Amino acid sequence: MDTAPFIYFDIVPVHGTMGGCLQIEVAARVLTPAPGGKVEVKFLTTGRLRCTKAAAANLRDAIDLGLRMIDQTEQGPAIAAKLN
Repeated sequence: MDTAPFIYFDIVPVHGTMGGCLQIEVAARVLTPAPGGKVEVKFLTTGRLRCTKAAAANLRDAIDLGLRMIDQTEQGPAIAAKLN
């Protein structure tokens, strides 16, 4: 059974490099109760990526291809899911 976590995020608030590795932090928007019945919007870190330049290029390529798949889906009839 695969136990890899699902990482959901809304923004990439921080990125940088150290020792030749790329560092990327991703965050998700959350709603929390506030005094007076109000709601506060916050962003919480949901994941930290550390990778080599080659791995980052691989990830970028996969994201670019996935975005193209979404663009094609939006132009045609709706389908539930599509794998590469």
